[in-house]
Amino acid sequence: MDRKVRAVQYGCGRMGRVCMKFALDHGVEIAGAYDLNPELIGVDIGDITEREKLGVKVSDAALFAEEVEGLKPDIVIVTTLSLLKDVYDVLMVCAEKGINAITTCEEAIYPWNSSPELTERLDEAAKKTGATVTGAGAQDLQWCSTVNNLAAGVNRITRIEGTQQNNIDDYGIAFAESFGAGMDTEEFEAKFGEQNRLSCEDIEKSIKRGEFIPSFMWNSNTWLAKKLGLTVKSQTQKLVPEIAEEDIESSTLGRTIKKGQLKGATSLVETVTEEGVVIKGGVKAIVYGPDDYEHNNWAIYDGETVFRTNQPEPPTVELTCATMVNRIPDVLNAPSGYVTTDNMPECRYLAGPMEFYVKD
Repeated sequence: MDRKVRAVQYGCGRMGRVCMKFALDHGVEIAGAYDLNPELIGVDIGDITEREKLGVKVSDAALFAEEVEGLKPDIVIVTTLSLLKDVYDVLMVCAEKGINAITTCEEAIYPWNSSPELTERLDEAAKKTGATVTGAGAQDLQWCSTVNNLAAGVNRITRIEGTQQNNIDDYGIAFAESFGAGMDTEEFEAKFGEQNRLSCEDIEKSIKRGEFIPSFMWNSNTWLAKKLGLTVKSQTQKLVPEIAEEDIESSTLGRTIKKGQLKGATSLVETVTEEGVVIKGGVKAIVYGPDDYEHNNWAIYDGETVFRTNQPEPPTVELTCATMVNRIPDVLNAPSGYVTTDNMPECRYLAGPMEFYVKD
């Protein structure tokens, strides 16, 4: 490409700000920015990306659909929510207007196995206009590409196991509630017990009804199996409570979690393949005590031989945003439609200006 890549940022919170900052570092021109927060509307993006004023102000997200085409972006970066149904409208605007889009939405890494109807609509719309839509972020690198690359050193995989641990107090009240933080065991059972007992058949019916809510690794497990050339036979998910062994203060809940209550939970996904390989992925989200820390650890087993990749205290926000930004050339070079990143090159570092990596 013989000019700068033009991007529009949708969602200017913590993730959006870092994405814009990193995109600017790579020579991207930010043509516009949108958010729902009235405190951000009208703010120059230079003020929220640690730069001088850039002359581009955050606009009301309600104006996105009518304004974005006129900004002529090459891509829209969407950093808002975690479920495809919650980012569907903005992605569909992009698809229908022929604008490429990439989102941090965890489900979007491989939504064909959880929201197939919505994904098919996006795919059809994007193919008609020549746009590409995809999901990326930390899961693209940590739970997918890194594990796939490690597997290249394994002779015969028997099973794969991985766990991501997060501090609930870093991610807000909605995140805390989704992991049962602060609940009594009886309350947890009443809210989550039924979904923990869903069979594969029940889950399939829920997906067909458009009611299924995938846990974070539901989609990345299938991405990984597909990338490894494995065929998914069945997949289940459970939310396992993590009980506080002593009182813990939670800044997000604004109160003390008492001993015996839930400090959080572990969301487990088990994927069984036709080839016999089992992939177990889990996200453990708890209110941290003094000895807890964020980590992302994976192990690939070849019988009794174990191949490990461990990331203690990864800078998750920066990692997520850098992966998103470094993925942009792959999206611009990809065919049209909803194209998941298992069909793109491996994640890579961009040493030069972004336009150098975009095909004409």
